[in-house]
Amino acid sequence: MKLPKPTIKKMYYSSGSPYWQVSCSVSGKRYRKKHESEEAARQDSVRLMRTSLSGLTPAEHAETEQAIQILRKSDNHDVKDVDIVFAVEWFCEHYVNLARVKTMREYYQDFMAIKDAQGRRPETVYELKRILENKFIPDFEYAKAPLLRYEDLEPWIKSNSTGPASHKRVHHIIKHFFDYMAGVSKNTPNPYPILKQSPFVGRGVVFQNDELDDCSGVVIFSAKECESLIREAQKYNAQRMFIWLLFTGMRPFETMRFWEDEKYGWNLISDDLRHIRVPKAISKTRQMRIIEISPTLREWLMVYRNHPTFMTLGWRNKYRDIRRQVLPLEKLKPDIPRHTLISMMIKEGKGWAEIELQMGNKKNIQMRHYASLVSSENEVEYFYGLTPDKFEHDMDEAEFRRVSRKRQGVKWQEKKASQIASAKVQSIQGAA
Repeated sequence: MKLPKPTIKKMYYSSGSPYWQVSCSVSGKRYRKKHESEEAARQDSVRLMRTSLSGLTPAEHAETEQAIQILRKSDNHDVKDVDIVFAVEWFCEHYVNLARVKTMREYYQDFMAIKDAQGRRPETVYELKRILENKFIPDFEYAKAPLLRYEDLEPWIKSNSTGPASHKRVHHIIKHFFDYMAGVSKNTPNPYPILKQSPFVGRGVVFQNDELDDCSGVVIFSAKECESLIREAQKYNAQRMFIWLLFTGMRPFETMRFWEDEKYGWNLISDDLRHIRVPKAISKTRQMRIIEISPTLREWLMVYRNHPTFMTLGWRNKYRDIRRQVLPLEKLKPDIPRHTLISMMIKEGKGWAEIELQMGNKKNIQMRHYASLVSSENEVEYFYGLTPDKFEHDMDEAEFRRVSRKRQGVKWQEKKASQIASAKVQSIQGAA
């Protein structure tokens, strides 16, 4: 449809007074209107040009027609039938002035500056640098962040993961970084977001909530299994590590932080062996906890008072191997000692608030996941009855290494003697 082309003509009434007539064709209909001044006629003409059809100026109308032609003649077959309104709406939603976009490394540096200012744990900073600075940034340094989609990131996440747990961790860190660039990260605020929305939105991402434990399919040890773990661990000189995990309810990585830093360890255990203080720097939830030492744990602490640490050399491998020898497959998750103690505390009659103060789990989590796991009072009595007088104890680490080398030497000599004897038998049989 053509734009109207109004004409203005000066005419006179029969009285001799002038008027200005605007005339044109609008949508196939004849338009005529008289004005008492030339300026009014001119304004009417402009109004017709802008509003009679679409409200656009001739230049805007020409640009719109050109845009439609570009869509229809595009080599991209997916856009040939796209409505011009949809195209404009999509553009308005996704367009970012690329002149304002920094490199990915510059965004990363801003991101880490906030983390450093927040005083994040060294382990957290190390993990962020390991995945972002060492891997992601070199691969995407010159990519335009606003143009990256989830389909671009998913293959990279898979190729840089070594298993399900690794995939979850890499996925979470990359998502957190893009949430920061989109300005939606609660932990890392960004006053100048560059993304309209994170590419991870609606992608089935598992969100990390540090206030909650991973309690899906919670299982616990029976008291008999706890006894077996303590006995088996003593053979590896790792008994005190299992005692600590079972009777403090601390997570393995919290235990590692607790004992590997010299300013923690025994310094956080009260002199009267009544309480253990878990500071924010150690706690997973970044909330300080005060753990009340049970009589059973107090006896074990007195036994190992002269040991500098409750961790043992090669504790990761020992923790894995000992559990594999004693426990069924479904009970190999690392946090089950913690789940066991919480369940025992509930069955023992500890209050919800008291357990939350010591373990960090809120009442609804306790009720939903732990309250019904221990069904027998005898289990609680058996569990807290695992006192030091019923077991052999760990040696000093130096003594254990000496004994281990001696045992290995004896085993090697026995193996060698067996091989020699076997060779003699075969020789005699061959001669016969």
